[in-house]
Amino acid sequence: MDQSYAILLVEPSRYHARLVERTLHNRCPECHVVAIQTARAAINELATRRFDIALIDYELQEFDGLELLQLIRRESIDLPVILLSDRSCEQAATEAINYGASDFLTKDDTYHLILPRVIHEALRRAALVRKNRELEEKLRTHDEADAIALTSATLAHEINNPLMTILGLTDLLSQHPALADRSSTEKLQAIEESAQRIRRAVLKLTRAGETKVVETAGGLLLDPQKLATVD
Repeated sequence: MDQSYAILLVEPSRYHARLVERTLHNRCPECHVVAIQTARAAINELATRRFDIALIDYELQEFDGLELLQLIRRESIDLPVILLSDRSCEQAATEAINYGASDFLTKDDTYHLILPRVIHEALRRAALVRKNRELEEKLRTHDEADAIALTSATLAHEINNPLMTILGLTDLLSQHPALADRSSTEKLQAIEESAQRIRRAVLKLTRAGETKVVETAGGLLLDPQKLATVD
């Protein structure tokens, strides 16, 4: 533990609290340990401060450490948690891991000596999980961008074919002697103008295939500035 970490210690025993604080400060002087005694106080601390890791005693007075762990997970607080217990209990350890605890330590005579290593390993695993989550999000964004580009290209192709037919026939009709009167000319011009608007929209749609996807408050969107360059 050669970095500075904010550590929440929820420990009702003053002896164990001092023991853990002293060990952690000796091993990592830059670490800041906030030691409290109750689950309620832990909830208040988590609501007002950011911590890198929490060490929680299993036998708390108001509700036990496992219930506090469950509350942390329900609130989606991204925080590795190590549960500590005065007694060895395989069932409690299994439940703790199942509910998302990074580790479960029995408070024997030497547990405080291995605690820095356990904390370091929990922090390392948490960092890997966050990194994997970021990579998955980038892959998802890339896949969605590919899907948008493919859909845009398909729609543009399906629209463009009949559109070219409309524009071609409109041009031919405008040259027909029987449609040289003003009324027919205005109607053909209206058709052509509408078709040209559709053409510009299709060009924008085609441009979507080479337009980057940007993150907005409303989710993933095509970059409107790039699309706006199509005339």
